[in-house]
Amino acid sequence: MADDDGPSRSGTPRPIFIVGCPRSGTTLLRLILDSHPSISAGPESRFLWGIRAIEERNWPTLAGFGLDRAEWHDNVRSLFEAFHLRYAEHQGKIRWADKSPDYALMLDYIDVLYPESQIVHIVRDPRDVIDAWRRFYGFKSVRRSAHAWVRYVRSAHEFGAAHPEDRVLELRYEDLVRDPEPTLRKLLSWLGESWDEGVLDFADRPHSYGAKPLRLEDERWSERNGEVRTTSIGVGHGPATALPFAIVRREGRDLLETFGYGRKGRRA
Repeated sequence: MADDDGPSRSGTPRPIFIVGCPRSGTTLLRLILDSHPSISAGPESRFLWGIRAIEERNWPTLAGFGLDRAEWHDNVRSLFEAFHLRYAEHQGKIRWADKSPDYALMLDYIDVLYPESQIVHIVRDPRDVIDAWRRFYGFKSVRRSAHAWVRYVRSAHEFGAAHPEDRVLELRYEDLVRDPEPTLRKLLSWLGESWDEGVLDFADRPHSYGAKPLRLEDERWSERNGEVRTTSIGVGHGPATALPFAIVRREGRDLLETFGYGRKGRRA
C-alpha cells in the first residue's frame, strides 16, 4: 500500500523537499501540501543554503572548535528541524515539508543531511517562467531567467535520474493546474499519503503561524475564489520571450524535449 512508504527506516516520517526554478509553482505546491492533514509545509526559509555556504567556506575554522562533519550535520539537522517541527506541532501534524526553490541546485547536500527524504521537482514552461521573472524582477532579468531555468531544471533532473524512483518525483506545473486532482492523487500516493479533498481548498486555510486563511490574507486568492486556474499557462508565448527562449533552446534542448516544451510555439 502507498501509506507504507511514508515513514523512514528510522520510524519517523520522511522529510519532503519542494524544489524548482523560481516562478515555477513551488509556492502553489507548498500551499497545497500544507493543506493535507498529515503534512505541514511552512514558509520558505532558504536556511540550508546559508548553512551550506558557511560549511564550505569556513570548515577549517569550524573544525578548529573540535567539530567533525558528522557532528556538524547533526547540529544542522537539529536546528533546521526545530522550526519545521514547531510549525507542524502548531498544526497538529508530524510530517514536514520544506519549500525552497534554490535547493534544486544543492540536492547533493540535501542528500547528505536527509538521505531518505522525498524530493518533489516542479517544472514549468520556460517561456512562462521567463515572463514571470520579467513581471516580478524587471525586463533586465529575462536573460538571467533563461539561464536559470536550464541550470535549475538540469540540476534537479540529473539528481533524480541518479537516484531511486522513490526519492524524486517530477511534475509539470501545467498538469497541476489543468488536472489538479489526478496530479495530486499521484503525488500523494508517491509520498505514501492518502488522498484528502482538503488539498484543493488550500485558500481556506492559514499557511504560516498566526496567519488568517489565505483568501483573507491575500486578495489575489480572494478574487480567484481560491481556485487553481489555467490562465497562467501560455502567458509567456510571445515576442517578449523569444530571444531568451532561444537561450533555453540552445542550452537545454534536451530538457525541453523531456518535459514536452520542445516544439516552437507549442502551448504545453
